[in-house]
Amino acid sequence: MNAIDYDIRRLAQRADCLAWATATRPGIRILDLPGSHVRVRIAGRGARTLVFACDMPNVVESYDELIRLLGDQYRIVCWEQPGFGFSYPKAGFGFGLDDYAAVMGAMLEALALGPYVLVAPCQNVYQALLVADRWPRLVESVVLMQAVRWRDMRRFAGWAMKQFAFAGAFIPAFGAQISGTPWVGQLLWASMERRIARRTHPHVIYRAQERRARFEQIAQPLYAAHEHGACTCFASAFQHYFDYEDALPRVKQPALVLWASADRGHAQSDPKALLEYVPHATWTEIPETGHHLELENPEAVSAAIQEFLR
Repeated sequence: MNAIDYDIRRLAQRADCLAWATATRPGIRILDLPGSHVRVRIAGRGARTLVFACDMPNVVESYDELIRLLGDQYRIVCWEQPGFGFSYPKAGFGFGLDDYAAVMGAMLEALALGPYVLVAPCQNVYQALLVADRWPRLVESVVLMQAVRWRDMRRFAGWAMKQFAFAGAFIPAFGAQISGTPWVGQLLWASMERRIARRTHPHVIYRAQERRARFEQIAQPLYAAHEHGACTCFASAFQHYFDYEDALPRVKQPALVLWASADRGHAQSDPKALLEYVPHATWTEIPETGHHLELENPEAVSAAIQEFLR
């Protein structure tokens, strides 16, 4: 058994958790796909379908406000990526970029609600680009948010692993190196799984203390999910996601790039980096907003998406 198998096998023992995970909101179900079980939430109405990928460790319940704002005009799909939330990966899932893109494509095929508008934050940007390139008939347009060029992403992920290891296990240094070490990283993250969101989200969400109502709206469903079996396989993803060495495609579909200007993790990042992959895109800044922009400022994000789709 390798280190990835450890994560997969420990999650296979949580089948009982899925009853809770499908009962918290209407429209939630578990798709049994090649490579992974995937938890999805379908809400709203309309001829066009927006697909929101949860930026780990967020969960589908945190999208209540976005659904309220957009659900009268569009069908909304929210989904948790393999190894996070209640999307438990299966044996053979390798946690690489190609693995994530394959599961995402299979999910879109299985739902049969396309063509889709893919709304992709952070790490999900890269598999959304692959899916738009490989399954163009499924993708009407893309909305890409809060990410950097592929060649710079591992450095950002390493910074995040360091911060999370400090917050979750009080490891003052070498958090990225520990997370990147097979077995050691998996054991560390398994030990932090239930508490990591409580220790990190108050720092990740911009002005969390001053905006308590919005913070609770985002965080409380996340905390409840982790009390009931939600997973965070950050080590397995960190160890294998960046093995992809091919150039990412420039996609042809209409594109919108959103950038939150108050994201401390991207204080030194190029806010227009994603235009490398969508040079034809509309670029829009979302001010006074942190990393999880669609949850922190759903009003501005939903308005930008509606304007783009018009």
